[in-house]
Amino acid sequence: MDKIHIRYYILTRFKLGLTAKQIHGELCEAWGDGYVSYSTVADWVQRFRQGRTSLEDDPRIGRPVTSVTGANIEAVRVLIEENPHISIRYLAFELGVSYGTVCGIIHDELRKIRRKRPKSGLHGIKLHHDNERSHQTNDIKTYLQEQGVIVFRHPPYSPGLAPADFWLFGYLKRQLGTYSDPKSLQQAVTKELRVIPTNEYQKTFQKWIDRMKLCITNQGEYFEHLIR
Repeated sequence: MDKIHIRYYILTRFKLGLTAKQIHGELCEAWGDGYVSYSTVADWVQRFRQGRTSLEDDPRIGRPVTSVTGANIEAVRVLIEENPHISIRYLAFELGVSYGTVCGIIHDELRKIRRKRPKSGLHGIKLHHDNERSHQTNDIKTYLQEQGVIVFRHPPYSPGLAPADFWLFGYLKRQLGTYSDPKSLQQAVTKELRVIPTNEYQKTFQKWIDRMKLCITNQGEYFEHLIR
C-alpha cells in the first residue's frame, strides 16, 4: 500500500473505535514488522481525532525535494546545532528532502558539523536502568550528572521495567554465540547493537509505556506476573 492507502486504513479503523496500538498491530501483522512505524500511526490517529479529514501531506513551501539550496543548508545547520543527536532520516523528513540530499549537505557543505557530531557526547540522553548497586554508586551518579544524562527514577520492586532488562539483554543473547575472550565478545555485541532494526526499538518503547502504566496501577509494587 502507498501512504495514502495506509492513512485511509488508519482513518477507517479509527472511526471504528480502534486505538493507535491496535491499528499498528494490524498493519504489522498484515504487511510485516517495520512496514509502518507506530509513531506514524499514532500521529495520524491524533490528527483524525482533532478533526483532520485530508489524507494528503501538509504543503512544504519553498523546499525543493532533492535540491541542495542555501535555505536547506542553513536549515540543516540550525537543526543540528539545536540537537547534535538528530538523525539524518529525521532531518530529511523535517525538511522534505531526500536522505541523500541531507548526506550531501553534511558531507560537502557542512564538514565542520560532520566532525563535531560524533563528539556531541551524552548530553540530552535519557537513561532508564534498574537499581543494581553498580548503577547506584556515587561515581556513576556523578559521571551521568556531569555528562548531562537524564536518569529516570526506578521503583524498588519493578525488576522488569527497565528496557535493558526486559528486552535488550535477552535480544542480544538470542543473537550472539559463545566467545573465547572479552574483546571478541565486545566486538560482537557492538556489531549487533548497530544493526538492531528500528521496529524493535519501536515495539520496545511501546512495551515500556505499557509496563510503566502497570507499575503506576500497582503503585510501584511487583507487576511482572500480570504481563501476558
